[in-house]
Parts: sequence; structure tokens; C-alpha cells
Amino acid sequence: MQKLMTLAAGGLALALFTTSALATQNLAAPFDVKSVRAKTGKKDNKPFTCEAVPAVMRDLQMHTFYKEGDKTHSIVDKEAHAAYKKASKPASQFEVGLAHMGNRYVKSNPPRPDVAACGLDWMAAWAEGGALLGEVNKNGEYTRKWLLGSIASGYMQIRDEPQLDPAKRQKVENWIREVATRVKSDYSRDTELKSRQNNHLYWAAWGVGAAGLALNDREFLDWGVSRARQGIAQINDKGALPLELARGRRAFLYHNFAAMPLFLFAHAAERNGIDLFSENNQGLKRLGELCLKNIGDPAFFAEATQEEQDTARAATSSDLGWVEIYRKHYADPKADAALKTFRPMKQSRFGGNITLLYGEMLVASPKKDKKEEKKG
Repeated sequence: MQKLMTLAAGGLALALFTTSALATQNLAAPFDVKSVRAKTGKKDNKPFTCEAVPAVMRDLQMHTFYKEGDKTHSIVDKEAHAAYKKASKPASQFEVGLAHMGNRYVKSNPPRPDVAACGLDWMAAWAEGGALLGEVNKNGEYTRKWLLGSIASGYMQIRDEPQLDPAKRQKVENWIREVATRVKSDYSRDTELKSRQNNHLYWAAWGVGAAGLALNDREFLDWGVSRARQGIAQINDKGALPLELARGRRAFLYHNFAAMPLFLFAHAAERNGIDLFSENNQGLKRLGELCLKNIGDPAFFAEATQEEQDTARAATSSDLGWVEIYRKHYADPKADAALKTFRPMKQSRFGGNITLLYGEMLVASPKKDKKEEKKG
């Protein structure tokens, strides 16, 4: 009995030690700026002007751009879409600008502290204005969680620049924490809503989880892991997500859209010792295979929904950014073909140039790479 008690005590001590160690160790960003710069960085002597900060968006009173009464939320109302784009323009300018500056800083060798400083100034200005912390409606909550991922990804690209103003850094980190807390709260209540279970939840997982990595906050990361697991658990035997199939003619588009945060977050979690790729009997592999098989001809989704699929923006360098991560794990000729066609993969909510930050350049795309260099 004494021996058993000793073993039990030892096991408890080990568990407490392990938990404590995990709580105090630094979290790894989803990409390694130093490694990327060492591999792809080039001298950057081009002039740089820090552009004016986009208008601070404190309130997010956004409205859907789908036709009223459309239960599948798949038929776009052109006038509503134009209004949405106008209302969200400052947000789009902000996240695209942060990604552009972050990518330029990462690619500069030696580093360009002026570029990083401008990115921090933008974030500090929004922090001072209480951006994303005002009156927010349901669609505003959607926008806020997407922006959180963009902000955290942008910050992680520049945060280690030694010449950054410490006071501004602290202000930005405090703001990111507050925004992440709001997003976490949004997606921890009203859990019976579909928007708390479908791709919106996966994007919230990415936003809060990325904030956790940016702030070295394991509680945020763990919350993101728990929500990403909910998403992966929904992938059925065929690789489909039932709640995204419910999007009718946009089911294929929304499968790619849902795959983005699930794959990118799984990669980020893996960098911190958490394996989400094995969840649900390798559910992510099934999801990736299904999406890749339907590029060009989404026959599975047309049959499953009994609707012709809207493919206008279902397969682009933005929508297929997840393939960079999929290909790191699984040999698949269709993935190679997609990368060859669409690289560089870009999505500001994951830091901009996904190929630059996450890719391994398995199949080069010289023409597109040259264009990307010209854009700076």
C-alpha cells in the first residue's frame, strides 16, 4: 500500500510538473520569421512610406449580403453585397495593409525596422481608438473574429523587431487580449446557433488561438483547440461537413472556406505539441481529399445538395491556402497540381503570403513568385 501511495504521489507530482511546464513555456508561432528570412529573404532598398492608418472601426454594425429569406445563405444580393463592401472597407484595408507590411518585413534581409514600426503604429492607432470594442451586432461578431486572426498574424511577423517602441507594443498586446476576450465570449454563448457550430466557430478558434500564440497565452490557445476539435469531429466518412453542405449552391465554396482555419490552426497546434491531424480518424485528410477531388468539377457537392455549385470564387489562391498545410502531411498529386496552379497562396487572416510563411516550395511557380517580389 505504501508503495502504491508513493507511486501515486510521484505520478501526481509529475502531472503537476508537466502542467506547470506547459503553462510557463513559450508558445511557438505558426511560422518562424528568422527561418523564413534566412531561406527566402533578400536585401530591400526600396523606399517605404508609412501610409495613413485606415479609419478606426470601433463599432461593427454589419449586415448580411445574402438575400433575405434565403435559408441556405447562398444567394448573394448585389445591392446588399455592395453595401457590405463599403461598410467593411476600412477593415479590409487594415488587414491587407498589415499583411503586406508583415510580409515585406519578413522578406527583408537585413530586416527593415521602419516597415515593422509602421505596422505597429497602425495597430497602436486602432488600439487607442478602441477598435472592434464598441457596439457589435451578429454580423459584426463575424467580422471581429476574422480581423482578430489578421491582427494576431500581422503582429507575430513584426513583434520581435528590437527597435519597436515597447510602450506601443504593450498597448497593442493589451488590445489584442481584449479583442480575443470578446471573441471568446461571443462564441462561448448561444451555442445552439449554427453560427456557433459551423465555419464561424472554426474561424473563431483560429482568431483566439492565434491571439494566444501572439501573446503567449495558453488559455486562449487551449480554447481554440477545443473549438477546432468540435469542427474536426463533424467531418463525416466522406470528408464532408454537414453544416457546410447545408449552404446549398455554395457548399463547395464553404468547404474550402472551413478548411482554411481548420488546417492552419491544426498546423499551429502541432507546432505546440498538439496533434489535431489524428483527430476523428484523420478527419482533416478526408476533408482535404474531398475538396481537392472537386476542384474544377464539384460533382460530389452538386449531388449532395441537389444544386449546381457556385464556383465563381470556390478555388483561388486565397480559398486554397490550406493546401500548403495539407501537402506538408499528405502526398497527393492533386495537391501538387493545385499548388502549381495557384501559388503563391495568400490570405491576410493568416498573415498574407501563406506560401512565404508556411510553404515549403514543393512545386515552384516562378512567374507568380516574380510578381510577388515586385509587389514588395
